[in-house]
Amino acid sequence: MRPPISVIPRLLLAALALLFAGQAQAQGRPARLDVVVADSLQRPVPGTRIVVSGSPVPGTTDSAGNATVQPITPGSRLVSIRHPGFREERALLDFAPGATIAIRVVLTPEPLALDTVVATAERFVLRLHQNGFYKRRQQGLGRFLDRQDVARAERIGGSLCPLFYRLPGFSVAAGSVGTRCVVQSRRGPDSLGSGACQPAVYIDGMPADMDQLAMLPPEHVEAIEAYAGAAEAPTEYGGSSGCGVIVIWLRRS
Repeated sequence: MRPPISVIPRLLLAALALLFAGQAQAQGRPARLDVVVADSLQRPVPGTRIVVSGSPVPGTTDSAGNATVQPITPGSRLVSIRHPGFREERALLDFAPGATIAIRVVLTPEPLALDTVVATAERFVLRLHQNGFYKRRQQGLGRFLDRQDVARAERIGGSLCPLFYRLPGFSVAAGSVGTRCVVQSRRGPDSLGSGACQPAVYIDGMPADMDQLAMLPPEHVEAIEAYAGAAEAPTEYGGSSGCGVIVIWLRRS
């Protein structure tokens, strides 16, 4: 005997309701992510943090490099994998309801950003070493100008004279212009009177005079030693000179 016709729609509606309820329940089932994290040498990287959008709880790899993240709301989710010293890895994964996705990730070391290091080195000239320039400079007597100091006179142009304007113990005679540069000592006996006290001049260890000093282009000079008085001047370069000594070393190609 067939059921009344009015019962059939009710049974159909109940069946459809169960079907839709099952589908809704299936669609609401959370997903899961299983991750294995290693470095470029295939060693596990414990302590790696895995963050998945749509999951309230991040995961952290164990000593074997394994981690699980769940629950994950189904859909397209951004996965972020981070560990100090390695580049962050990101991936967009589609999670079906109730699905489990397993991935393996190899981390790449992050280059270290080092502080800027400025290396400086003193220009060493063998001739100056052989002639005792560096030894005398280390002793602290006199004033010593190296190639870098002399280069400043090149920029000013024309003469070595500007180097002596502010050099302690020395002065430049009034009226010195261009190549007529006359350097005087402020510590010699003549400097207390009316007479000019001109230091003895040596060029490459040989006696010279103030005119030769004045005519030297700065670009030809490697270094200068300047001793304002007899107490400072080395004996090998006119230590008896009461007006001091200026020793000039020329450049060699």
